Parts: sequence; structure tokens; C-alpha cells
Amino acid sequence: MFYPYHRILRIFLIACPTIFSPLSILADDSDWEHWTGFSISSTINQSFAFSFKPETRYINDCSKHSYSQMEAGLDWKITKWFTLSPCYRHVNERKFSTWTVEYRPHLNATFKWKIGQVSFSDRNRLEYRIRGNDENIRYSNKLTITFSAVSALAIYPYIAFEPFYDFNTSEWNKTRLFAGSDVSLTTQLKVGLYYVLEHRKKAGVWYHVHVLGTGFSYSF
Repeated sequence: MFYPYHRILRIFLIACPTIFSPLSILADDSDWEHWTGFSISSTINQSFAFSFKPETRYINDCSKHSYSQMEAGLDWKITKWFTLSPCYRHVNERKFSTWTVEYRPHLNATFKWKIGQVSFSDRNRLEYRIRGNDENIRYSNKLTITFSAVSALAIYPYIAFEPFYDFNTSEWNKTRLFAGSDVSLTTQLKVGLYYVLEHRKKAGVWYHVHVLGTGFSYSF
């Protein structure tokens, strides 16, 4: 059965300018960044899998290393449509000329379902962020829509939206809009290319950055 996923994509693209135009008007910066990372996952049994996810980021038009993270987690597949994932992320981030360390345990609750040939993933994340004497809690919700393969090469295009809520300031202070594609090279190896439009709020002012991302994932 053919599902008209192109209609969903068309509606999404038409709606985006309306959703983000107020933020773009307030933007006072427009940097280009590059994010690159990979994921290694190992299946323990039918219910549990272990994952390891390093990532590096570059700012100033992709010329300056500003961020590195190492993340490890456990995926507990409770049902076919619900997975619970306790994780820990160790972050090193450059603030001006100084590198800072953040300790970030977080818990993910992911719901998955499918309509026709379109797959949906709704990941809810609660983070406890420890940076020196500063501690805060942040929530994010990432909704991803993945379309069926568009060629014999198993290319899977997707779009996603992720807002962030800071409990310390009691406000939504970051949003990310994703558009990308994953390519299955083998049953175990995937590569991905994506673009992110990220809006950030600091000192009451919104600004935006553009991100070009690359990723690799291997499962065994």
C-alpha cells in the first residue's frame, strides 16, 4: 500500500516558516557549526542493549573545536513500542578560552509507532546537569518522522523537531529543527548526513546557528 508521505513533508515545510519566523527576526547571530559522531551498540539479549556515543563539535564556521562528549547508556526495550534508556554523558565544552566539564546523567523514554510506510519516534529526555557549583534539570522532547526507503540503497530521509525546557529558569530556551537521511550500508553499519537549524535563548535574546552533521552507527 502506497502511503503519501510526500504530503506530510510538504505540510511540514510549509509550516516551518510560520513556526520559526518570530525567532529568526530576533536572531542576532548566524554561525555555521559541524557536529560529527558515531554510535556503537551491542545487543545483550532481546530486552537489553548497550550503547556508546562519542561526539565532537566545531564552531566559528566549522573552524574551531568547541565541544566533545562521551556517552554510555543501556536500552531497556520494555515493549515493541516503548524503550527506557538510562545514560551518562561526560561533556567538555570551551567557554571563551577555558574548557569546562559537565557531568550529565539523563533518562530517555522513547515511544515508537508506524502509520503506513512512515515511522514515528517520540523521545522524552530528562537531564541532570552538573557544571561546577551549578546544577540544573532540563527536559527535551524529540519527535522524529522517518520515511520509507527511497531507493535500492536503503536511504531513509527524516525530519525532526526538538524543544528544550530549563527548569531553573522555567522557560523553553532552545529548539532544534532537523532534516537528514540515514543510509544502511550493511545490516550492521549506517551512515548519516543531516542539517540542524538551532535557536538558542540567552539573556532574553534569541539567536540561531546552522549545523551540518555527520554520523556513523554500528551494531553487533
